[in-house]
Amino acid sequence: MKKKSIWVIIAALAAVGILAGAIYLWIASRRTELPDDVIQHSTQPTQAQPSATPELAEDPVDWDKLHAISEDIYAYIEMPGAKISYPIVQREGEDSYYLRRDVYGNYSVPGSIFTKYSYNSTDFNDPVTVVYGHAIVSDGSMFGSLQSYMQSTTIDETTTFTIYLPGRQLTYQIFAAVPHDKKHILYYNDFSQEDQFNQYFEKVLNTRSLYANINEEYAPEFGDKIVMLYTCLNGEASYRYVVMGKLVEEIPLAS
Repeated sequence: MKKKSIWVIIAALAAVGILAGAIYLWIASRRTELPDDVIQHSTQPTQAQPSATPELAEDPVDWDKLHAISEDIYAYIEMPGAKISYPIVQREGEDSYYLRRDVYGNYSVPGSIFTKYSYNSTDFNDPVTVVYGHAIVSDGSMFGSLQSYMQSTTIDETTTFTIYLPGRQLTYQIFAAVPHDKKHILYYNDFSQEDQFNQYFEKVLNTRSLYANINEEYAPEFGDKIVMLYTCLNGEASYRYVVMGKLVEEIPLAS
């Protein structure tokens, strides 16, 4: 009888452990749910208005709703072809804070789309801004569809992504999507120096890989503002996948 009781206890503890594990995995892997209508989606970015038209286009992002979630939210990125539509966050003094946290600050395996305080400002005026995101391939969330989209796309003038800041819309022309080593891009390169800028991007444009997608027609020049979307390379743990775009249009928006 005593032996049977022990087995009952063991079975009960095992059941509790399984349940606790399932709850933990659900919490860890849940996707960030944002309030409805934080951004008014459109198939095309806002077009610049003729100079004779004084009215500014409306900002499609509801910054009040986003800032009510977190003051760390400072931008919003959209790339419909790759199913990307997310706030961008940055935590002062904690570069990796959002690596495993959603925009609410809760633990989450997918993390958030973020930049690093130690290396980038929040105005996208740096020579190169690196935007980080996990590749959640199972459902394509975060940057999970980025690689498959870029490998099935011919880079042309329509291959762009858009970043919104309060009162600003920035459009970036993609010129390269390449595998990249795991060295910290901004730590090892000073892109404010023309020789380093040119040397780095010459190497990028000469990348030879089955994963690479490059159009030299849109090659950057020193002085261009570059944004890199940085994520994992599917199937290659020792490399990363980086999509690079240069700023080609900035439109002021009504705040």
